[in-house]
Amino acid sequence: MKKAEQHSQEDLRLEALYEYEILDTLPEQDFDDLTLLASQLCDVPIALVSLVDQHRQWFKSKQGLDVTETPRDLAFCAHAILQDDVMIVEDTLDDRRFNDNPLVIGEPNIRFYAGMPLKSQQGLPLGTLCIIDQKPRKLTKDQKNALSALSRQVMAQLELRLAVKRQSKAQEELLVLNQKLRSLAELKTKFLNHLSHEIRTPINGILGLSEQLCERFPVTSQHSEDSLEKSLHVIHCSAESLHDTVNHVLDISRIESGNMKRELMSVGLEKMIDELFIINQQRAKTRTITLRKEISQELPRYVELDKIKVMQILINLLGNAIKFTPEHEAVTVKVTQEQQQLKIQVIDSGVGIAQADLKNIFKPFHQVSNSLSHLTQGSGLGLTIVKELCVFLGGDVCVQSELNHGSTFTVTLPLKASKVTANERPKFKSMTQFKDKKILLIEDNRVNQMVIKGYLRDTGIDLQIAQIGNHALPMALAKMPDLILIDIRLPDMTGFEVIEQLNQQSDLQKVPKAFLSGDVSQETFDQAEALGAVEFLTKPLRREKLFEFLTALWDG
Repeated sequence: MKKAEQHSQEDLRLEALYEYEILDTLPEQDFDDLTLLASQLCDVPIALVSLVDQHRQWFKSKQGLDVTETPRDLAFCAHAILQDDVMIVEDTLDDRRFNDNPLVIGEPNIRFYAGMPLKSQQGLPLGTLCIIDQKPRKLTKDQKNALSALSRQVMAQLELRLAVKRQSKAQEELLVLNQKLRSLAELKTKFLNHLSHEIRTPINGILGLSEQLCERFPVTSQHSEDSLEKSLHVIHCSAESLHDTVNHVLDISRIESGNMKRELMSVGLEKMIDELFIINQQRAKTRTITLRKEISQELPRYVELDKIKVMQILINLLGNAIKFTPEHEAVTVKVTQEQQQLKIQVIDSGVGIAQADLKNIFKPFHQVSNSLSHLTQGSGLGLTIVKELCVFLGGDVCVQSELNHGSTFTVTLPLKASKVTANERPKFKSMTQFKDKKILLIEDNRVNQMVIKGYLRDTGIDLQIAQIGNHALPMALAKMPDLILIDIRLPDMTGFEVIEQLNQQSDLQKVPKAFLSGDVSQETFDQAEALGAVEFLTKPLRREKLFEFLTALWDG
């Protein structure tokens, strides 16, 4: 008996075999059908799908044989895998390799063998589809072709099984990855909600108090740039910009989750550009940059825009233009229309952008290298956010630039004239008709208390303040207010717990309750609605929004 030599790529062959994860698996009907066909078409009693392992041959499918494996040293298939085509032994007693093999001189008394190698997609033999008889015989051409065809079907089943296994494994990995992504998304949401609350609280104070100071000390044409009135106006505009930026960070998260909404309003184009210049005025002044505006007279005076998002786009673009423009130069904001599109261009005479950078300019974290880079390091997210917001608003942004010859960023947005001009919007009437109304404010932050007090100072409304949640119930029962405003984050309990306590009292169940908070997640909105809150007022709270709510609540 001659033992078969190892395959020339034995390690790779075994590695390929093990990748199929087929060894020692249970019988499968698909393989058994193929060995049955092989046995019947070739008119032999034994047919096997034999896989040649390191020290054995193992039978995935067998017809006419009881054993599941034999030693590799005795295996005919160990010889067959060394050939490219079918190996045929018509009479084992006439072949020196096998005439004294224990499988020939003993059970199962092999006298005829034919084995077609089963090859992987890389051409490595895994085993054979073989047929065995206990008497010498020859294979006809049709039988040989049938054996070849059936061996291809065996490999097709192995490949299909492997593909299914890979897909299943990929799905499992995807499930794990999705779980990790969900966990990261939850962490991101919690972080943004926490950050939103922590930032909105001081912004509420800055924005609310500066608004009240601006009303007490209005800017006139006689005031100089360094006057108190002008300074207060700049502080207020900057606070509004910061407020919008905080909203914008959250909006980007909403874009990713598909929860962002457009908030259209009537916008005066010239006034919007003036506000844009006020916000960037100090930065431009520091660099001795002149800001110019050109607004086409053909445009409607008022248009429907999501002002907050458009301002965020323009603040970003104008800020970049100022940063990358040398001192004593100019930056122009040009507003025109092109067909049914509003076109806003921010044009600078700065250092420009290299052609190699232009294709990546709107990609996340991409930063342009130029002569002013050492002075203007940023996050690399600004223009990405600009692009996402423009697309979200139904428009786009593009750039034309040349090194040392400046850049022009062009924002295009749908153009729709406003049906009601900003000047024609109804003004809030005096709130003195509500002087007999009582409000209980549950808020621990002193600055936020000052803002609400300032807003309601001349209304005649009786404002009572509870510093902590546990004071809310006794004060509400004593005063029986017409409205209860509740912050969510309180020192001793949550606003949700407060409202649950209040609703347990039959006398207080019908009293309107509204949340006033910087927690602006969908989860908090849903929880507030479930508790029966009539409104969710977000910080920073603007006077206009508060009065609008009170008017609708009491006079609607």
